[in-house]
Amino acid sequence: MDRDIQIEVSEALGYNRNNWNNLKTNDVEKLRWSDLSERKRTAATLLGFDKWSWNCWINNFESFSWRQLYEWELTPYLESLGWNSQRWNGQNGPPILKQNSWDDLTSEQQESAMQLCFYKTSYDELNIVEYGFGYPISRPSARFVPWANLDSEMRATMEQTLGYNELSWNIPGLNPMELKGWFQMNDSEKRGAEAINCTDSCWDCWQAQYNTYGWQDLVNRGHDEAYAALGWTESSWCGESEAPATNKRSWNELTEQEQLNATELCLDQFNWDQNSLEVNTEPFPFIQPPLRYEKWSSLAFDQQQIAMTALLYKEETWDNVGTADIEMRSFDDLTDFQKTYAVELGFYEKTWDCFQVSPFQLFLIFSYECYHSLTLILFFLPLLESLSSRTMERPFSRSSSCLRDSWMESE
Repeated sequence: MDRDIQIEVSEALGYNRNNWNNLKTNDVEKLRWSDLSERKRTAATLLGFDKWSWNCWINNFESFSWRQLYEWELTPYLESLGWNSQRWNGQNGPPILKQNSWDDLTSEQQESAMQLCFYKTSYDELNIVEYGFGYPISRPSARFVPWANLDSEMRATMEQTLGYNELSWNIPGLNPMELKGWFQMNDSEKRGAEAINCTDSCWDCWQAQYNTYGWQDLVNRGHDEAYAALGWTESSWCGESEAPATNKRSWNELTEQEQLNATELCLDQFNWDQNSLEVNTEPFPFIQPPLRYEKWSSLAFDQQQIAMTALLYKEETWDNVGTADIEMRSFDDLTDFQKTYAVELGFYEKTWDCFQVSPFQLFLIFSYECYHSLTLILFFLPLLESLSSRTMERPFSRSSSCLRDSWMESE
């Protein structure tokens, strides 16, 4: 959140880190839009709210009469959740369902609750930082601290027990350990997981997203519905047919419902889009892999061997960026063997497709994400001309950012 907006929201609406991240703890959320002062409405507008969205997402229509909700055709959803006019007006107490958690509701009742702008975190009045928009298990905060901010003892533990390095820690999904289920881990690996307070069900959800489960295991544990809503079937899960289209979409290209389904699998924009924990201060959309811009003669022997044997580089093509045949291939088009060793050299899908794929290919697919300015385009024109006979490869995918973010106060 922009610092100026945060200050105004804090002063006008009474928010602070605690009552922002813990839903339903700020008294202003008990007010409907018409009860807000002009300054409060202005501050709410800065957050993107208008009359309808405030009454629904913040107040959940709880400050309106049954008659008003009846006129808006919302009472059937409340009735599905056990409410009637007497209960709503304070007679006979709330329905039993109100005392239950989101996970205790049937799928139909959850759908009714969503029509009232509830989701797991708001219905159960949970902490946004820990539960996002419906995580089934609280987010292990220690796992999402940037590598540079870990103390030396924690870094050593992560390296020795779970095989992390700076890149595989900051970018989710790069460490082969994250393909393991809890039941597959040895005692040393489990001790490493314990150090970040993520064991058993937490590991399987936040680290592996149940990828080690068979389809029947997903069914038995109730995770198949979320995956099915994202387009997966038993056949595609087992590799017998293609993965669903959602598998190639960025977080912002998913529908709101698909995003909610993904959160049930401990997926959010950060790990879905493979965003980095490290703050990017460079002018490029992603942090440059520093090793790639070292001279061949500066590389360690084992790094040269990886570059030669796995990625088919020679000293000449390494030192002249954009001239190697491998740089005409998107990350998707590398073999699994090549992808593994590309990661060893500090690349992953986004940085490979951004910094490795030749400028000519980027030009052909109308993507200048890594070559913003006209100056850079003109600089690469001679190379574009020299590469003009090459075949265009598959364009790389893009990614990008979602409901209410957690409150991040400036230090």
